[in-house]
Amino acid sequence: MVINNKDLIPEGIWIISSFWFIGVFVLFVLGGIGLSLFDNFRVGGYSLLDPATQTVGYYISPMTFLSLGLLFIGIAILSYFVARGLLRANNWARGVVGILSLLGAVFAIVRIVKLNFAMGFLSLILHGLVVWYLFFKSSTNKFFKK
Repeated sequence: MVINNKDLIPEGIWIISSFWFIGVFVLFVLGGIGLSLFDNFRVGGYSLLDPATQTVGYYISPMTFLSLGLLFIGIAILSYFVARGLLRANNWARGVVGILSLLGAVFAIVRIVKLNFAMGFLSLILHGLVVWYLFFKSSTNKFFKK
């Protein structure tokens, strides 16, 4: 089902989809950087010398850049379809965002306990709001039941 009238889409869905589209752009940029680094270092790889011993500290294979670039571009393509699915009121897209938000909330709790309370708490609030908005707000439920 395609919804052509922008007035029918709730504002929160626009906001959540916009963040997903921003993520798509960032992932495409990172994927492009990875592919360009593959092209730049495909002959000898990339290594850094340890200044104290003048030996190779670590080595990054060109295939690492290629793999990461393709992975980022693949995730960007999938994220585009999720964002578009939200705007088209597809329940599978709502489910994907809900599952990833719940997973993000779990990681936020771990962050609160182990690392950084402030960032973990903020992340937990944001993920909780997304889950609440997508699954428990009546206007959003009506939008996805069309």
